Formats: sequence, structure tokens, C-alpha cells
Amino acid sequence: MSSTWANAPRTDGPSSAWLRATRIYRLGQRGARCLSWAHHFEPDTHGGSPETATTSSMTVDPQLSSLQDLGPLAARIKEVPTDKIVFMTMPNQPAPSNANRLVPAPDATLIFERIKQGIPVNPDSDSATGTSAAEQSANRKLPLSIVNGAHVSGLAGQFANDATKQGYTVISIATAATLQAQSKLLIPDTDDTRRTAAAFAKAMNLDIKASVAEVESIELILGQDYQALKRPEKKPIQLDSRNADQDRCG
Repeated sequence: MSSTWANAPRTDGPSSAWLRATRIYRLGQRGARCLSWAHHFEPDTHGGSPETATTSSMTVDPQLSSLQDLGPLAARIKEVPTDKIVFMTMPNQPAPSNANRLVPAPDATLIFERIKQGIPVNPDSDSATGTSAAEQSANRKLPLSIVNGAHVSGLAGQFANDATKQGYTVISIATAATLQAQSKLLIPDTDDTRRTAAAFAKAMNLDIKASVAEVESIELILGQDYQALKRPEKKPIQLDSRNADQDRCG
């Protein structure tokens, strides 16, 4: 049975789990052929079996250690449209002790954490930050006010433009009557505003938590510490990816 991973360099760590998942799809595409081949295959002179030859090349969970176990799963996976399946190569780097081995790169931790949390990883974007469930549930139609408490010219307008690009509804910008030392994100006491304020802060890359106050809408007050609100920009994660319907051999 051919495999696109047959000549891949050895990898350690979470990569083995990723390869297990992607190899299952390969079996799904060729499941019927593999099972037919195994049925007619004669053991070699060393007493090897087709099942041993097929499964011994992979490290799998006990529940997927035989063709009998893999067959039904492969048949189900085969029904998934190939254009809905994306293969991604885990970010990797040469091992410090041996350049012929690959080990997970630091970005691999981010990828697997997003998979664990169910956050999509978009290989077509410049980064792999994805969109969390909290961000997807944000109500961007809720009114948002931005107040320039730092008395820096154009500050509220700049943040308002950025918020609008993220799809949020800015209804007003203003300058505070008095200088504000500390930035604040104020919200009415509702679950909807809590979710939206948290998603807004994440979308704007701001290190700030919302506080309940007597306000009518979500209100971002930019104090003199506004520059410290910005988190460091995340570097794009380099991903080698392709759809399952792309033929690399053609």
C-alpha cells in the first residue's frame, strides 16, 4: 500500500498523533482496495501477514490496530467530500541533536492547542489564530462607544476604525472631560455584553477585561496607559497545506 508518508523523516512528539489522523483518511480513500488486497495476499516466507505488513508501519491506538477495526472507519471517512478535508504539515524543525530528524517547532504547540479547543485553523490566512467559539457568538450589532481619556488627538477615531473593520458597531466617539490614567472596558450587566466585550478585546488584541458599570452600551475608555493595552502582534504560522482533492502526483 502506497503512502505519502513513506519517505517522511522521523518525527517525535505530537506529530505522531497528527500522522495517525491523516493516515486514517488515506485508508478511507483506499480502504476497499486495502481490504481486498489483504484478503488475497499470501503470507511471505517469513510468516508475515498482510495485516501485520499494513498496520505495523503505523503507530495507532489499540482500537485501530487491525484492518478489521480500520475498515468500517475507513468506509465512513470515504464519504466525506475531499474538498472538505485539508492536510496540514505540522510546523517542524531539525532536531538539535540530529539534523536528519524532525521535532515539533514552537508553533506546533499553538496548532495542537487550537485543535484541542476546537478552534479552526485556517491555512489560507496569514496566521493560524483561528476564530474561537466565543468570538463567533459575539453580537457585533451591540452598540459600542469609544472614549478618548488620554487626550491624544485622533485616538478614539483610530480605535473606532479598527473596531469597525472587525465588524463591531461603533455608535459614538468622544473625549473625556478629564484626563483618565487607566483604561477601562465598561459593560451593562448582561451575558450578551460579557461575551461580546470579551470577543471585542480579543479581536482588537487588547489586554483588558470588562467591568460591569451603570452604562447603556459597551464603552471603551482609553486612558493614558492605552499603549500598554496592545498585546504583541502574533507572528504568522507557516503551514504547508493542501486539500485532499489535490493530486500531488499528477
